[in-house]
Amino acid sequence: MRVDKYLWTVRLYKTRSLATKECKQNHVIVKNELAKPSRLLTINDEIILKKRDLFFLLIK
Repeated sequence: MRVDKYLWTVRLYKTRSLATKECKQNHVIVKNELAKPSRLLTINDEIILKKRDLFFLLIK
């Protein structure tokens, strides 16, 4: 599943376009690498998400 679609599916962003925008602004890190919106996620991927001044750690 794509990163932007996953973030939208779990309702961290209201729309998929907002999730895509955040990926392009380098606010999403997967496996210690900046994630493009089209990056495919696999099981046990660690996702670090920056929203405002908070960091969220998600494990898919």
